[in-house]
Amino acid sequence: MATTRYSTSVTLCEDTSVNYELSDLLKQADPNYSEIDPARIKLYVLDSTTNKYVEVTTGFFTAADKDTFTVDMAQLPNFNGIQKVRVLGTDSTNNTFVLDLQINVTPVNDAPSGADDAVSLASGDSYVLGLDDFGFSDPVEGNNFKSVVMTSVPISGSLTLDGVAVAAGQEIQAADIAAGKLVYTAPTNSGGAISFDFQVRDDGGTDGCGGNDLDLTPNTFTFNVPLAAKAVIGDRVWEDTNANGVQDAGEAGIGGVTVQLKDANGNPVATTTTDGSGNYSFTVDPGTYTVSVATPAGYRVTESDMGPSDATDSDINDFGNSAPVTVVAGETNTTVDAGLFRSAELGDRVWFDTNGNGQQDGGEAGVAGVLVRLYNAAGDLVDGPLTTDANGEYLFTNLRPGTYSVQFDKTTLPAGYSFTTANTGSDASDSDASVTDGKT
Repeated sequence: MATTRYSTSVTLCEDTSVNYELSDLLKQADPNYSEIDPARIKLYVLDSTTNKYVEVTTGFFTAADKDTFTVDMAQLPNFNGIQKVRVLGTDSTNNTFVLDLQINVTPVNDAPSGADDAVSLASGDSYVLGLDDFGFSDPVEGNNFKSVVMTSVPISGSLTLDGVAVAAGQEIQAADIAAGKLVYTAPTNSGGAISFDFQVRDDGGTDGCGGNDLDLTPNTFTFNVPLAAKAVIGDRVWEDTNANGVQDAGEAGIGGVTVQLKDANGNPVATTTTDGSGNYSFTVDPGTYTVSVATPAGYRVTESDMGPSDATDSDINDFGNSAPVTVVAGETNTTVDAGLFRSAELGDRVWFDTNGNGQQDGGEAGVAGVLVRLYNAAGDLVDGPLTTDANGEYLFTNLRPGTYSVQFDKTTLPAGYSFTTANTGSDASDSDASVTDGKT
């Protein structure tokens, strides 16, 4: 019975598994190898303590069948270096062969790990992040902490690197963190659990068997910032019946008016409606806002900031918007009023007073084509001239509540006619024009 000895080697990566055909390895050991049909094989592993081969049936070196065996380095987690094994085989003619196999296990860089962490931080305060805040560890290879990849950034407050805002996906070198360049500043007008996610990277690289130098699972760092006290913005929408821009005694609130609160960028943040007394209120985070009032049909916006007190004047412009209002934590600002008025109309009729009694009697026809002008209390022209229609009627519309006078143009009266006697009876049926200049 003859024994033939062979020797060769294979190379595989740490933590991987490969199946090998026995005949392929024998040909690798001896190009002149003449293939045989093994009847049985036994596997041995070199015991590094005794320097002797020990037969094995389980572990990292196992037989799949008499022609195939498996090298599974996952059975020796994180091992790299040299493993020596031996295959003892017998063929169908009882001849034996020995294959000494050196297994070269190439190192693979295992991913490092980070850890969650949290700190408490007062509103508006800053925190300088250090290397320990990321919980870096690399227990397998013992590589160094290289950098942090920012998976996300805080949704409020500011995270800066050397004064420049950090972006999601940005990689920050550990040296910069150690130098105190990574700083978070808490917001002043909001709070809660404010966090960012990150992955740590080691300096082991990814060469060779394609290792991983980046933590596969992001971790979270949380800043616990106290919630800021709320503030209140509100007041009243009222009907400014005399349109003087001031809440006078007896002027009632208007219920059911839509009021919207917008942030400093003009984005709506809340909407409400006034109650039966015209009151509204918003409970908000500290900050800067504007109040927008939707003017109901039939109403117009009164004059704003007419004083003498901000608590009683109107604070919205012609478009229904207030000036910016800034509130701090705990403040209640109930001075943002909105005055609205309903437009007035003024008019009536020019007629032929056929009996000269100063009264509009039945059957007395209207006078068409007379020019009519409207003046305010100061005597300034407000509107007109209008021309009376075929029925002698005229109407000034969309007026602000107030005091006005009307003047009928004497030069446009029909030839031979003059103004009749004024104020001879009921104001609804008498004449109101001065007999000299046609002014009421």
